[in-house]
Amino acid sequence: MVYSEMTIRKEKISSNDFFQVERWMNTAPLCICSTQTVWEAAKIMEQTELDVMPVVDENDQLVGLLSFRTILSNLLKDSTGSSLIEDIPVYLYDSVRPTDQMTDIVKMQAECLPVVDQSNKILGIITPKEMMNFYTKSMSIVQKKRNAIEILSSVLESAYEGIAVVDEFGILIEFNEAYSRFTGISREEAIGRHVTEVIDNTNLHVTVKTAIPERGVIQNIQGQDMVVHRIPIWEGEGRIYLYYYPTI
Repeated sequence: MVYSEMTIRKEKISSNDFFQVERWMNTAPLCICSTQTVWEAAKIMEQTELDVMPVVDENDQLVGLLSFRTILSNLLKDSTGSSLIEDIPVYLYDSVRPTDQMTDIVKMQAECLPVVDQSNKILGIITPKEMMNFYTKSMSIVQKKRNAIEILSSVLESAYEGIAVVDEFGILIEFNEAYSRFTGISREEAIGRHVTEVIDNTNLHVTVKTAIPERGVIQNIQGQDMVVHRIPIWEGEGRIYLYYYPTI
């Protein structure tokens, strides 16, 4: 009988910048210069149906956010709209950096979040449209992960070969029925323990560090020489279509 051993080496989605603001922001935000007039701002916002627009100075540095309500209020006082944007109040704003996490800015509950660099120069913007795109893609990935976990669990339990799966620390996160019968150690007893405490002469805890596959290796288990395969499986986009996160 051939016993297979697999390792899963974690590469979090965030390592691929999935959650970073710069991946989701609108990199060509519509801004208005503080030296333009209220009338110009009114025309732009009416044509684009924007409720809020960033105000920048002549160096593209963020000054504040201008709301359509502020524009209307000013036009009621001066129908010519000749006032400069820099002469009317723009409201205080929260800004974020490109490397900030989308999961953090969700808590800010802002209708418009400018993205700025260290010099306060505007690089992009996060609006409800970008947030909805982030939500949609995130939920899609979560669903794919859930499906992959169910498929993996089904494969493990139906496999005739003994299969053990460890995380990057060498901790057993899966131990199928075939391996359990051979070792006499139940799945419940095995999972959560270091692989060296459960499987004789294993090298899985080393394989997970080196990421070098080992196929057809002779390993003495329970006093018997067995042919084992140690196969690293990487998580993350661009490797294989498999996502599995241990809850340890």
